[in-house]
Amino acid sequence: MVKILFLFGVLIFILNQCSFQEKNTSNAVLNKPSLLAFQRRLGVDGEGLELYFTELSDARCPAKVRCIWEGEAKITLIAIKNQDSLTLNIKIKGLCFDENGGCSEEHNVFGYNIKILYLYPYPKKREIIKQKYRVKLLINKK
Repeated sequence: MVKILFLFGVLIFILNQCSFQEKNTSNAVLNKPSLLAFQRRLGVDGEGLELYFTELSDARCPAKVRCIWEGEAKITLIAIKNQDSLTLNIKIKGLCFDENGGCSEEHNVFGYNIKILYLYPYPKKREIIKQKYRVKLLINKK
């Protein structure tokens, strides 16, 4: 009886861990735009490539505010494939509202092009809670 209760407890623990990992992971498909939330993981279907959005600082000039400098946002993504990892430090221009990639550059990692299309939301007058940030990106093979 004790063994059955122990096994039942282990089973519940495992199921909870799987549920937690699913909530922190979303899936992407090659050649289609995807959104990656701050402090979340994005797995590319069938490719074994994962991206983590780990760091963020947003100093872009707020919309409808007159600034001396347009500012920029800086994000860090970690790319993982086959137990190898690379850190991508990415800059995103301020006062840039092109949601198709004109605000940042493309990065080549592990045989993939990762194009940052946009960083949401664009700042207004108030500070944004980091958990609300999403990076829109496009992943394709070189």
